[in-house]
Amino acid sequence: MNPLPEKKHFTAKECADAWGLTVQDLLQYGAYGKIELMVYLELTEGTMYVFRKGKSPREEIKRSAWCGFQILSPMVCRNLQVHPDKPCPVISIEPDQTTKKHYADDDILGIDLFQPFIENGERRYQMITYKDLWIRKEQKQKFEPKKLKQTSTLSKKSRSHPELRYIFWRTFITLKKRNNGINPQYKHVWDAIHDELKDFEENDDIFKAKALDPLELITEINKSNTPNAHLNWYSRADNKSGSYELISLPGLLRDLKKNPPSI
Repeated sequence: MNPLPEKKHFTAKECADAWGLTVQDLLQYGAYGKIELMVYLELTEGTMYVFRKGKSPREEIKRSAWCGFQILSPMVCRNLQVHPDKPCPVISIEPDQTTKKHYADDDILGIDLFQPFIENGERRYQMITYKDLWIRKEQKQKFEPKKLKQTSTLSKKSRSHPELRYIFWRTFITLKKRNNGINPQYKHVWDAIHDELKDFEENDDIFKAKALDPLELITEINKSNTPNAHLNWYSRADNKSGSYELISLPGLLRDLKKNPPSI
């Protein structure tokens, strides 16, 4: 009788239970790039890109198709962690180490996926929940319980990030040009950023970097008419994350008008 093949992947729940953690804990580590969480991806096309340190915008490497076990991007891990009670779309994945080894350590690589599934006449992303998360054997062996628990310095949380000033000012100037020199209201600045992020997530035909947020700092943003509207941001370059509230924007714009940054 032939022996059973060696198990190569474990569910995130199996690993979390073995390490005395929760799946939500593992998603936090995944959001900060401390562990590789995987999903079994149906055949999906996407575009691989790279951000090179000190350069903007991102460079597109290739358009290809991916399937099978793939590494979830920090952004998807974060979205699933923030909204644990509802399915999360797989909008992006990470290249594996065989690809990353050809680039500098400071380079940031990613893969933006298209919407491959058609449901009720509309295209949609593959949706996942906690039960769809996997960890490969090598990761399970690498991240022992003591190492996970000792990793106390995850991402530094802060209210703002220097790049947000450039994003808001870039948006302000863009809208002012469209309005024939008339200053846009702060809510219009906020909603323009919201609309760009939404279009970027939903439009399969977008291959260029975002015009307003070329470094893709903002991961989530409410419409301005949402109660307590805020945005969430994450910087992979310096491993920091945080949020910024709409009510802080008018004061920031006043300061930027007095001392506008170079963009």
